[in-house]
Amino acid sequence: MLGLNERLKQLMDLEEIASRQKGRQGSYSEQEFQQLLAMARMANACLEPAVALKAILQASINLVGAERGMLATVQPDGELEFPLAYSAAGEEIDDPASQVSMSIIQRVIHTGKPLKDENLAENEQLAKAQSVLDLELKSSICVPLRIKDRISGVIYVDNSSTSIFTERMVLLLDGFCELASIILTQLELRNEERNRYRELRNLQAYHQSIVDSLPNSLLVFDEEGWIHFCNRTFINELEKIPEFQAEGSGPSKHRLSSELLEAINAWNAADSLYFDVEIDQSAFRFWPFALSGSDSSAGLRGTIVADVTLQKQLERELLAGEKMSMLSRMAGSIAHEIKNALAPLIGHVQLMQMKVGECAEFQEEFGKELEVVDDMAGRINRISGSLGELSRPLNFEPACLDLNEQTRKVCELLRETGGKIKRFELRESAPAAGDDCEDKTEESCPYVLQLELEKDAAPVFGDADLLQQMLMNLVINSAHAVEEVGRGTIRVRTAVTATGSVLEVCDTGCGMSAQIQRKIWEPYFTTKGKDKGSGLGLPLVRMVADRHKASLRLHSEAGKGTCFTFRFPPVSKPRNGG
Repeated sequence: MLGLNERLKQLMDLEEIASRQKGRQGSYSEQEFQQLLAMARMANACLEPAVALKAILQASINLVGAERGMLATVQPDGELEFPLAYSAAGEEIDDPASQVSMSIIQRVIHTGKPLKDENLAENEQLAKAQSVLDLELKSSICVPLRIKDRISGVIYVDNSSTSIFTERMVLLLDGFCELASIILTQLELRNEERNRYRELRNLQAYHQSIVDSLPNSLLVFDEEGWIHFCNRTFINELEKIPEFQAEGSGPSKHRLSSELLEAINAWNAADSLYFDVEIDQSAFRFWPFALSGSDSSAGLRGTIVADVTLQKQLERELLAGEKMSMLSRMAGSIAHEIKNALAPLIGHVQLMQMKVGECAEFQEEFGKELEVVDDMAGRINRISGSLGELSRPLNFEPACLDLNEQTRKVCELLRETGGKIKRFELRESAPAAGDDCEDKTEESCPYVLQLELEKDAAPVFGDADLLQQMLMNLVINSAHAVEEVGRGTIRVRTAVTATGSVLEVCDTGCGMSAQIQRKIWEPYFTTKGKDKGSGLGLPLVRMVADRHKASLRLHSEAGKGTCFTFRFPPVSKPRNGG
């Protein structure tokens, strides 16, 4: 492109070119020189080649006082065409090819020199040509036109015998056509420049379309983080994230945040091809690269950015799966050890019950306590049996159960044997549908376990032990949350709707932040501190809900409490067995 611009600049000053030509010809008068220059400037003012050619042909007719003028152009295959043919009055001439001497035109194209028909007698071959004989007494001049040092055509003018062209006219027309050739060369170069610029723009658009079709973002930025280039993926997706850009008045409207720029500068390609950055709930992977090869890229760097949030989530789920797999391997041995320890305990309790039963005094004093020990030992035995079910399909025999009955049984049992739950006053009232769990405790009783059970049966189709175990975990977790704030209420509510039975366990405890809520379903995650929780309670709750095809919704706010809502599918009729 630079070479074309330099060449165009050299061709712009027609007056200087014409002056050099005048000195070379040595025979132009000042009037003739100014006439040539005026005509050349008029043709040079045309921006399109077709318009310029028409102006050149008209100027050639006027310059020598010809009656007619024609432009013949040489095609790539060597054939001649006559795109322009006019009379002095500006009227178009029909079928110009039949009214000119093809022999004269071919001679001019071959030699590159102007030719006037008065010299035909000196050329025996041309003088006998049929096309020349057909001219009869007409006088003509044929002058070559050049574009970029090649003959691209000729200007052909003629007259009747009443006006014979002179050698002076040949000289003037030849000089004008030399200037016209320079003008046509200049227009050709301009067209080439426009075409190359158009090709460059098309190539840029083509490359931009490729870059925009990339599924990942592509950025080019400077040392201060100002973004000089980005593809459409970045505009559509990542520009919405405030941490990726900041408003300013630099070379671009946005720039990378200082944290991201610092992370990119600290990255070492020898250690890793990429690095990850987590922003809020999203994760992004960066592949930085250096730019080289041109002065315009000095000080610039690039990076590809991919949203790997889903990939990170899958990785976490895979890790959770690995934890569950490890748990399943441990569960069998743990359950075996518990059963081995429980077997003699249960046997001794039953033996003591038999002996106590023989003495009315002992029966009255220890009978109830032994029943509780025997019941709890049986429950521990069942829990150990279900420990191995945490990470494999549950093989249980479901039955039609009353959710109210199961809920009351769990709450009463926890009140008797549940440690911290003993501090809660058990209250029961009719359910208040749609009410939120509010702290309705009094100073005299800061801890309340409130039961709001459906007055009619709330049927579910499931396993009693698993439902009771799920409810125990939730109530105990709520007790810990309420104890952390010093007072509060645990509300357990059941209801029956058109879509099935509902179970809610809500508390007015410490609640959970959004970050903690995203992790509570992961095995071994706990907020109770070391040696206070195993992190398996809520994963078990979710597994039991899934097995019973119950939807589970969690609502919690830090400092305001937590509510778990289960919606069990409807039971159309009692069913027996599985």
